[in-house]
Amino acid sequence: MLTSLLLAACDSRSEFTYMKKGPHVKSLSEIKANLAFTCVHEKIPAATAESEVLFQYARWLQRNNQLKQDQSVNAEIERLYRIAAENGHYKANINLQNGTMRGHFKLRGDEHLRLSQQLIDAGVATGYYFIGIFLKNGSAGLQQEPEMSLRYFRKAADQGSAQAQPDSRLHYLGQQEDVERAERYKTIWRILANYSYADPKVPEINEILPLPPAKLPAWDAKLQWLEARLANVPPKKPGEALIQQLAKAMLLEPATGRATAVSSALFKASYPDRPVPAA
Repeated sequence: MLTSLLLAACDSRSEFTYMKKGPHVKSLSEIKANLAFTCVHEKIPAATAESEVLFQYARWLQRNNQLKQDQSVNAEIERLYRIAAENGHYKANINLQNGTMRGHFKLRGDEHLRLSQQLIDAGVATGYYFIGIFLKNGSAGLQQEPEMSLRYFRKAADQGSAQAQPDSRLHYLGQQEDVERAERYKTIWRILANYSYADPKVPEINEILPLPPAKLPAWDAKLQWLEARLANVPPKKPGEALIQQLAKAMLLEPATGRATAVSSALFKASYPDRPVPAA
């Protein structure tokens, strides 16, 4: 994948450096000339079995700490996400950045940019979405660039980012009255609204509520996400030996998951403070 802008490893006060020959995202004029959009699913490369153990346990801790917001638990979640993310777990990378934006974890601006670049390099659309947010808000060390942020959001949408894709839920027109289908939508909405703080998902939506004119199948009014949440079965807890192993493999501090002086220098060399040619 061509990266649009390669990200500089700068702190929250430094400036973002553009490639001299221009970014590899389409200009707004090109986008407006071709508004055709094909919805695709975001592709996230598979993680190693070892890093998946850390990710699953961190995510379980996070789900059970959403209302309490115990800071000591958040610190452990951040630790596990950091170590998993640096070992190439892209969902851990995304959760770590999202959690930081919501005030639960702590990442510096240069860490946000480096982790976002890792997502972009791996073909994960959310990397473009994050950079779009930083450019829109003028955060993570980037100057505020509203037009450039829109180009990143479009790139993210084209590559499957659900957050960046257009929202047409209020304008799905030309349908016949369908009371039963409407009631099912309302039932699902009520269930999800009760857990809005937990970012609920309905991956089986096409099975229980296919778009018209498909006939509605039988449904027991249960949602997979809610059933799993209520069951709250804890995943395997990673042993300290595994955590130490994965941390040391990436030269991280095992107690926090943060970079050591050695790994910081390596990150600096990999993401220098200057333009880097796109892949």
